[in-house]
Amino acid sequence: MSLSKQKNYFLLLLALAVALTGFAAAAAAADNAPALVITQIVPDTDNVSGMDAYELIEIYNNSGKDINLKGYNMIYAYSDDLQDSRNQIWPLDKTIKANGFLYIWVKQDNNPQKTSDFAAYWNVKEDQVISVTSAGMANTSRRVLAIVDPNNKEIVRAAYNDKANDEIAANKSSVFGVDSKGGTTLVTLGLKQDVVLGKLRPNQVPAPAAASSGASSSASGTSAGASSTSSAQVPSAMPKTGFGGTRGSDNAETFLWIVGGLAVAAAASVWVQARRKASSR
Repeated sequence: MSLSKQKNYFLLLLALAVALTGFAAAAAAADNAPALVITQIVPDTDNVSGMDAYELIEIYNNSGKDINLKGYNMIYAYSDDLQDSRNQIWPLDKTIKANGFLYIWVKQDNNPQKTSDFAAYWNVKEDQVISVTSAGMANTSRRVLAIVDPNNKEIVRAAYNDKANDEIAANKSSVFGVDSKGGTTLVTLGLKQDVVLGKLRPNQVPAPAAASSGASSSASGTSAGASSTSSAQVPSAMPKTGFGGTRGSDNAETFLWIVGGLAVAAAASVWVQARRKASSR
C-alpha cells in the first residue's frame, strides 16, 4: 500500500472513530438524563380576589416508566442552597405516568378557586394536578425549584428570573430543558413563551423520549391563558440544547465505544507503519 493510500486509510478510520464516539456520547447523555424534568414554570397568571390564581409548574416523566412520587418533594428555594431554612417544601404524592405530565398548582392561602377550577382553566385533568398551599411564587425575584427523592437526593432543578428580574410575564411560561452537558441543572430554553401544556418542545429532553408515543398530549383544547395541548404550534424560536441521535441500549452504547476505540487503534497503527516506511526510505 502506498504512503498516500495509507494516509487516506488513516483519515477514514479517524473519521469513523470520531463519528462512533460522538454517537456513543449522545447515547450516554440520553441514558443519564434526569428521570423527572421541570418543563415549564408560570409564576404570574390571571388574578382572582387580587392574587395570581393559577400559578403552575409542569413536570415531565422522562424515565419511560411510571414513577410513584410518594416521598418526593418540590423545593421552592430562595437561593441555590436547598437547605436554606426559608425554603418551602411541597410534597409530590402522586404517580406520574411514563412519558406523562403532572401540574403543580401553587395555590395562595386565600385563593377561593378549587382544583376543578384550576384544571378547567388550564384544560388539564384533575388527577394530573397536585395542589400546594403557599404565599405564591415570586414574579420579580430569582427563585430555584428543585425535585428531590425520598432520600433528599436532588433529581433536577430550574432557576427562573435567573439573569434579570423581568423574565416573567402574565400568563407566559419560562421553558426548561435538559442540559446536553449533563447534570441536574436545567437550562432555560425560552422566556415569556406561550403556555403549551402536555407536549414537549423541540430538544427539551434527549431523543427519543420527545418522540415517544407516550409523550403525546395528555389534554386537549384551549382555555384562558393556555394553548391547545394536542395541536398547538410550538414556538419555533426555541434554542437547541445540542442533543441528537437516539437513545441506545447499554449494550449498543458499549459496542459503539468499543468499535470507536478499535478504529482509533487501527488508525494509529496505520499511521505508525506509514511513518516507519517513510523514514526508512
